[in-house]
Amino acid sequence: MNVVLDSNFILDVYFFKNETAVSLFHQLKKAGASFYRTSATFNELKHVLDREEFSKGTAFQEEILDSWSANSINFESPSPSTLKCRDPLDQKFIDLASSVAPSYLISKDKDILKLRRKASKLRMKFRRPDEFTTFRNLSD
Repeated sequence: MNVVLDSNFILDVYFFKNETAVSLFHQLKKAGASFYRTSATFNELKHVLDREEFSKGTAFQEEILDSWSANSINFESPSPSTLKCRDPLDQKFIDLASSVAPSYLISKDKDILKLRRKASKLRMKFRRPDEFTTFRNLSD
C-alpha cells in the first residue's frame, strides 16, 4: 500500500503526538505501508518546522526530519498529475500520490479533500485521518 502524508499529518505524528495520527501511522507501518516523500514535500516540512510556533530547538526539529526520512521513501521525480488542486502549494502532494498510485493521500486540507471523487477515478484515495476508526476502513 502506497501512502502520501501531508505536512500537517506528519506534524500531528511527530510534533504534536496526536493520538489518532500516531495510532494510524503505526497501524499503517504494521500493515507494511510504504510512505513516500519528495524533496519538495520534505522541504515544505523543513520550512514549517522553521516557523516560530514550532521552535522547540534545532535538535528536536532534526529528530523529526530524521525520523520522517527514515520512515519514508524518497521519490525523485513525480510526474505532474492531471488532477489539479486549487492551492498550488498542495499540488506537490497530489503529484506524488498520482505517481505512486494506487495510493492514499492522508490530509485534513479542504482543497485536497474536495478532489476525492476525481482522485478515486485515478486510483487515489484522499482521506482525513479521523476517517480511519479502524484499520479496516482503509479499503473504503
